[in-house]
Amino acid sequence: MTFDRLSRRNLLLGAAGLTAVSALSACGRAEAPVDESGRVRLRLAAGGPVTAAHGGFYQAIATGAYERRGLNVEILTGAAGADVPALLAASAVELAVGADSFAPMRLIADRAPVKAVAAFLQKDPVVLMARPDQPLETLSALRDRPILMSPADQAGFWNWLRTRFDLTADQARPGTPEDNLKALRDDPKAVLVGRLTAGD
Repeated sequence: MTFDRLSRRNLLLGAAGLTAVSALSACGRAEAPVDESGRVRLRLAAGGPVTAAHGGFYQAIATGAYERRGLNVEILTGAAGADVPALLAASAVELAVGADSFAPMRLIADRAPVKAVAAFLQKDPVVLMARPDQPLETLSALRDRPILMSPADQAGFWNWLRTRFDLTADQARPGTPEDNLKALRDDPKAVLVGRLTAGD
């Protein structure tokens, strides 16, 4: 990766503003792709449907901030649960926005040709939610409770939580947001993994 390419990527992230948790960039390509106007073409995998967390990236397109810096940015979105790290590791995109700090750590552990280039929040916005009538003063109180989560959390946050607090694999209950909210409502002992910054 050339210094010029890395500098342009940093400009891209600066123009995007403080809108997401972490950004990763794919490494290993000899040259950055260029469009017919000579602008560096960057594909940004936002993952899932558009949310408020992506607003800064779209604002930078709308105001021409990327174009003024010689960038042609395309934001790729998709269904919830899209495998953004796989797109990045396979060099299908040049940049990706991660939902938490576990995505870059997993990719680095797997020796994927990527690097973290920005952390927009100083702390991970993962939260655990339980019904108000449940006495959960410490995370050790999670033992023997169903832990509701998105499938994406199973590979990252759940592995850390399970190992750190001696939880069991059968406590994990991956599901859709709708199914998880229903389970939280129906089961008084359930705990839901969520994001403080989620707008849905």
